Amino acid sequence: MKQQFGLIQRPWGVFYLKNKTTGEQTSLKTRDRYKAERLLQAHNESESQPHFNLALARVGHEHRVNSEMACASLTGVG
Repeated sequence: MKQQFGLIQRPWGVFYLKNKTTGEQTSLKTRDRYKAERLLQAHNESESQPHFNLALARVGHEHRVNSEMACASLTGVG
């Protein structure tokens, strides 16, 4: 699958994410190439698997709700 985002480094050293479709550029606010490449990979994976991101968000939400309910029952609140 074609990657939607690419990586650009400005002359002053800061890395930017470039949307290959729209041409929009967003600063990654880092000068570290390794960190920039990891962020690029994460952006490309999130674009290719939106259903996975939604499922992961639901699991995180359920976990937070269950944790809050458990804390409330231990403290007697609610």
